[in-house]
Amino acid sequence: MTDTVNPQITDAVTQSNTNVVGGSPAQSMGLVYQTTAHSVSLIMQNAVAAQSSMQQVNAAVISTACRQIMSLPVQVMVASPPTEIPTPPPAPPEPPEPPAPPEPPPAPPSLPPEKRDDSDDDDDDVGGKGGSLIKNRI
Repeated sequence: MTDTVNPQITDAVTQSNTNVVGGSPAQSMGLVYQTTAHSVSLIMQNAVAAQSSMQQVNAAVISTACRQIMSLPVQVMVASPPTEIPTPPPAPPEPPEPPAPPEPPPAPPSLPPEKRDDSDDDDDDVGGKGGSLIKNRI
C-alpha cells in the first residue's frame, strides 16, 4: 500500500477544519448572547412574580385591618343639652393711648423790615446767611 494521499482529499479536510475553526468565535458569541437573553428573561419573570405576590399580601393585610376596624365596638355618645347658657369671656382690656407728640420749638424772632432782604434772587445766595457771596448772571 502506498502512503500517499490524494491532494484533493487533504485539501477538502483542510477546508473543513478551517471552516470549523473560523466559525467557532461567531458561534460561541451567539451562544453567549442567547444565554444572557435567557438569564435576563428569567430575572424579569421572577420580578413580576415577586410583585404579584407582594400585591396579594398587601390585599390580605388591608382586608384584615378593615375587618379588625369593623369589629370594634361602636360607642354612641349623645350630648346632653346644656343646663345654663354659657357667658362669653370678658373682653380684653383696651391698650393705653399713645403719648401726645412733643410740641414744636418756638418760632425764631422775625427781623425788622429794614433788615429783611425781600429781593427775589434768594436762590442765588451761597452760604445760607442771607448775604450774596457769588451771583451767577447770564
